[in-house]
Amino acid sequence: PVLAGETYVVNVSNFSLSQNGYNLNFAASTAAIFDTTPPQLQSVITSITCGATQLTLIFSENIECSSIANNDFTLTGPGGPYTVIGWSANGCTSGGSYDRIVTLIISPAISPGGNYQVCVPAGAFTDLCANLSLQGCLNFTTNNIPPTTLAVTACNSYNLPWGGTG
Repeated sequence: PVLAGETYVVNVSNFSLSQNGYNLNFAASTAAIFDTTPPQLQSVITSITCGATQLTLIFSENIECSSIANNDFTLTGPGGPYTVIGWSANGCTSGGSYDRIVTLIISPAISPGGNYQVCVPAGAFTDLCANLSLQGCLNFTTNNIPPTTLAVTACNSYNLPWGGTG
């Protein structure tokens, strides 16, 4: 017997025999499983350095891959305007239909250090129960350290075997 307010876990211990998933049917009961909580932008991975072209966002719950679009995101800050030119999520690219961690591909690269803001409008995404996302913005700061430092050494001029100088 399931009592109101209790939490139960379903454990499938032989998943390797069926890679197609399982259906749970509560038709013979009065149980109701519902989710009325909309997804929202929860955090930004903050290890962003000057020169970054990717920005990773974490949502409060899984969102449907098919509901994500480049123009659903705005990024503002020094060196902008910025455009989201693509996105990826491991759950979506591996054949799934949802994920809660989304990496944005942005242009131009974040160049100056400073304060930035990423926003999503209300209703941009849906969760697995078709709840529309809440509007939200998150602030984050970058530093001026480039992601990689290149050492450049000047070469002395010399004659090349086929003519000319190097």
